[in-house]
Amino acid sequence: MEKKSKVKYLFLIFGIIIFTIYFAPVIGRILNIANLLGMAVGIAFVLIFVFYKRIQNIVKKLSEKKTGKCVIGVFLALVIIFVSLFSVTLFSVIKASGYTAKDETTVIVLGCRVFGKEPSRELIKRSEAAADYLLNNTEAVAILTGGKGEDEDISEAQCLMNLIKEKGIDESRLYLEEKSTTTDENIKFSKEIIEKNGLSEDVAIVTTAYNQKRASMTAEKYSLKASSIPSYSGFWSIPTYFTREVFAVWAMYVFK
Repeated sequence: MEKKSKVKYLFLIFGIIIFTIYFAPVIGRILNIANLLGMAVGIAFVLIFVFYKRIQNIVKKLSEKKTGKCVIGVFLALVIIFVSLFSVTLFSVIKASGYTAKDETTVIVLGCRVFGKEPSRELIKRSEAAADYLLNNTEAVAILTGGKGEDEDISEAQCLMNLIKEKGIDESRLYLEEKSTTTDENIKFSKEIIEKNGLSEDVAIVTTAYNQKRASMTAEKYSLKASSIPSYSGFWSIPTYFTREVFAVWAMYVFK
């Protein structure tokens, strides 16, 4: 097989792999900008395979003219810039996803989707991580966050309380924050509870590993010193969620 032919089939292989990785979470009712982008990239690679010869001819003709060379150069530069920024941000998101909590006495648990009265898989994981920490740190209290969406019968905070109480944590150690609809509001309204009740502003945030970077940035915005207690989602959803967080972090920098 010729070298050029091998390159052509690499596009096909990568395209199928990337599309499959980002399509898999859709089966589990997860669809966001990361899925769409990942599937689009996978399809683009497959299309490059299909139209490989035609694309080669177009690039060859463009490169014969000065204007065409400029177009190719600008396109490559934009691709390199995007990939570089994406990689740097992704690295920071991954780096922030580890466990850093020590003996903080104020825990903030970020809410997540509730289906009617049934918790999502991620909410269950967050409740388990919070309960484990509270059981091992008997002086700690937790602020449970999350309002009630239109398709939710109870608030995310109430659902968290139900789950954590089942683990043997007394209700007196739990504060409900039931107004928030975003990560920013989770932290903002938790700060109000902290100030009202004289709780420590050195907090440990419980959320899924991929969300810890954005959570710590938000905590810093509200003058809270945050460590992390990560929970973990299914391995099949990791690429989707970590990719989504890159764009969410960019949005925070742009709209802060």
